[in-house]
Amino acid sequence: MLVAAFGAVGGGWLLATNLLGRYEIDAACDGLVPAGLVLALPESEGRITAPGDTLEVDGSGCGLFSDLAGDGSGRRYFFRAAAGTARTMGSNPEDPEAYLVARDLSSGRPGEADTPGPQPLGGPVDGVVTDAAVTVRLPCREGRLKGSPVKSLWAKAEIPRLRSDGPLTARDRHLLARTAVGTVNNLAERAHCGRGWEEPAEGLPADPPRSPQPAARAEGTCAFARPFAHRADFPERAFPAHADKAVSEERCLLGMGPERAGDLRYEAVHRGDYDRDFPAEPFWAALHTYYGDLADSVEFWDGDGSASAPRGTAGRGRTAVWWASSECRDGGHAVHTLSLDHLYAKSVTPAWARYFRAYVKDVAQRRGCDHLVFPGAEDFRPPKR
Repeated sequence: MLVAAFGAVGGGWLLATNLLGRYEIDAACDGLVPAGLVLALPESEGRITAPGDTLEVDGSGCGLFSDLAGDGSGRRYFFRAAAGTARTMGSNPEDPEAYLVARDLSSGRPGEADTPGPQPLGGPVDGVVTDAAVTVRLPCREGRLKGSPVKSLWAKAEIPRLRSDGPLTARDRHLLARTAVGTVNNLAERAHCGRGWEEPAEGLPADPPRSPQPAARAEGTCAFARPFAHRADFPERAFPAHADKAVSEERCLLGMGPERAGDLRYEAVHRGDYDRDFPAEPFWAALHTYYGDLADSVEFWDGDGSASAPRGTAGRGRTAVWWASSECRDGGHAVHTLSLDHLYAKSVTPAWARYFRAYVKDVAQRRGCDHLVFPGAEDFRPPKR
């Protein structure tokens, strides 16, 4: 009897905690995020609370705390979600992950990346997975949200990580993928978009690679780099993503270590391209391709304001950002961008006319694109001192 009584009390406490957790998740995340999946995530034990951040479509995301997260040492931030429409998807070629490449190359641990780059989720779902988050995108041709028409929707589910936490397990990433898909499907229902994504299959999210590849053996989105890896002015390390025809955005990040970068800087100083020598730091290059609706709104910071890279055109911004365009059978149209570290651009800008063209041609071959439009040779002239 005593055991049964304790069991009943314990079961009632767990049930009450679960119900309260679902209430907090629904309230904080606007009823869009599947509460049951959030409660299945690691570190979700105990009482769930929201710090006041609530999910607003095209606005803020929702963050959740658990008082028994991790080793049970205290209240901890364990989950975050956000959602929106195509106009807040963020088509920006100045990718901060390129700076992570630079930090890794100067860390003395060339085999370890600060963080893996985004990889395609796989299967029919248009989405990407990192070591801590999954973002998915869903076409929505006839929908309306807040009185305005929408072309596509997106949702992101994330487990905030500390460096000491280590990578997520395959199960964790699968739960995040299901959560992101469930969130975007709930938003699609609200926007009257019709059918959403099917739930991703077990084991579907790709395992993000933990280290860069030599550019001479690069695969996937960086395969174009192989013929150039022997050149002294080309980065020797590649951070590729798996090539996947389902994604609406793909990228290749390249990094040049301090030794090779130092040689280029020395030559540039003696040519007069630099006023003075600079500390030995790595160089980086980031190449992106945006398809379909994302290609309609590619923007970048251009020195003192925002500039755009319109589809169907090609050119260069005032900073070290270039773009090209193409028409693709599976994506409608595409915008391809190149961003270079500004010191790297001073050293090798003319050479990148050839490299960028090779990247775009590689994408075009993989994705069935034609009508390629490239920046002119004058767009790759070295900047004036």
